Amino acid sequence: MQSPSQEIHAVIELVNSAVSPDIQKAAINRYFTSDAGFRNPWYAVKPGPLSRESILGIYQWYRTVSPRIDTDIRNVVYDRLHDTVYVELVQLYHIRFSPFKPAPCRIFSRLVLRHENGFHYIAMQEDFLHPDDIATSYLSYLGPLVRMWLSGSALISNLCTKGAQVLGIWRAAPGVDHVNIEHVPTKPYKSRPGEGRLKHKVRREVSRSAKQAEQGQGSDDIGAFSRAEAVFFEGEGYHSGFDSETGSVGSGATRFGGAPLTARRFSAPESAAKNKEQTGNISVRERSEYSDSAMGSMPEAKKRD
Repeated sequence: MQSPSQEIHAVIELVNSAVSPDIQKAAINRYFTSDAGFRNPWYAVKPGPLSRESILGIYQWYRTVSPRIDTDIRNVVYDRLHDTVYVELVQLYHIRFSPFKPAPCRIFSRLVLRHENGFHYIAMQEDFLHPDDIATSYLSYLGPLVRMWLSGSALISNLCTKGAQVLGIWRAAPGVDHVNIEHVPTKPYKSRPGEGRLKHKVRREVSRSAKQAEQGQGSDDIGAFSRAEAVFFEGEGYHSGFDSETGSVGSGATRFGGAPLTARRFSAPESAAKNKEQTGNISVRERSEYSDSAMGSMPEAKKRD
């Protein structure tokens, strides 16, 4: 992968929901390192020689038990500093010969990448699931039972807490208005190694992309770049909607990551004329000027045609 924040959608789709075993095997061999590791509540594969073959066997077993797996990627966050991708997804396992309707299973995946020869490969995958999602992946009707058990556990823990507080164990005062939480000393935040250089790099890339958009495009995309910059610098994480490697802002709403919005797609006059043409409000003169402008950006060979 050259742009993990955009390409990880297609990678997950090919690995989990491939239409044939050949495509699934080719995807794992291409996007996983040969010594990759894997861990989830059911399986654990230690990184080592030929460990990728064991990971392939696990994914093939998934498709053996469930001939069809529907994958819906909800959120992707790419941490460039540690070269790690965090993915929230929901899967539907259509268990073979099961009479029950499949129930959604929510999964959080942590993919540690390794940069080799200009590409990013998956070196470690960890999947995290809630207990009810684990039960749902086996039999859909077990999910509500596990959730009832979890709610009962929460009730019992609160009753036990009240009993312990009667004995004076970890009991708070009746009111906490006298506590100024802002003045409570806490451990100061320490910047991670390389974080400052990464933020300066992204700031330069965002500034350069905004200048390009200002020269060749309207204010809509400038606002998009400004929003991406604001989101990145307000938080400590990397904004997955903005990919500084390509200088584009993508929605990330589609199953395969969507098409990135390039910095120079139309100039401002061309965009205005195109919008008018789509709404039917363009005049004959404006249509002619827009056509001449479009022809002016075409190669000479196409002009002659």
